[in-house]
Amino acid sequence: MKEIKETTEIQKIILEIQTKVHAFCEKHRIAYSLSGGTCIGAVRHKGFIPWDDDIDMFLTRRNYEHFLQAFEKDPIPGLRLATFRNRKRFFVPFAKIEDERTEILEFVNNPSEIGVNIDLFPLSGLPNNAFLHKAYLAWCKILRSALAFKQVKIKRERNFGKNLILWFGRSALCVLPLKFLLSLMDKTSRLCDDEKSDFVCEIFSGVTKPFPRAAMAGCILMPFEDKVFSVMSGYDAYLRATYGDYMQLPPPEKRVTHHAFTAYWEE
Repeated sequence: MKEIKETTEIQKIILEIQTKVHAFCEKHRIAYSLSGGTCIGAVRHKGFIPWDDDIDMFLTRRNYEHFLQAFEKDPIPGLRLATFRNRKRFFVPFAKIEDERTEILEFVNNPSEIGVNIDLFPLSGLPNNAFLHKAYLAWCKILRSALAFKQVKIKRERNFGKNLILWFGRSALCVLPLKFLLSLMDKTSRLCDDEKSDFVCEIFSGVTKPFPRAAMAGCILMPFEDKVFSVMSGYDAYLRATYGDYMQLPPPEKRVTHHAFTAYWEE
């Protein structure tokens, strides 16, 4: 296998994936929005954040399920759909679309069998009741922590105390199968009907903060590199809720990628 070393080369691959996925969504009338750093990149840079090497998408739960079903019947040539349900060695609770010519090796405790990919995140509805809203988010945080305990590697260079916490957490959770935990996270994400919720959230990464469901009511096309992709019309409300002043560049020392993997071209 030939290693893909440059961030720009990974960006080129995932831009090709996103271009095909965008055309697929238009064909099947599936609304989506760029999300996370990809959404910031579209708004602030008209493309990738220079040091970013992934693409993230939001879909409402209904459109997420529509996408999975449509892809199964009408797969995109050159791409594969990965979920924890359709692939034995895949250990994240949301879907990814991968380039079948590539492979990545993840630096985690249970690496998934996956190629260079983009992430598809379903948005979860949140309870409108204030107490249940907080309880739901607290439960989601517990599930994310459990997944982290099972996945994050114990490293010699990490602080001893943090490694000790990881070891105890992993020991306590050893009887909980990883696939069961992923299924529990998926079921949790379906508990509230997002179409009846005032606020929505992506619960799997722990990055997204709750934002008004109305922000996803419509989508607009925005330039991204030499393409145009879909962004929620209420992107400002979403980005401000999650990142604050998203137009402000982070300090130089934080302008680095945080993804722990090595990518390869398959031979």
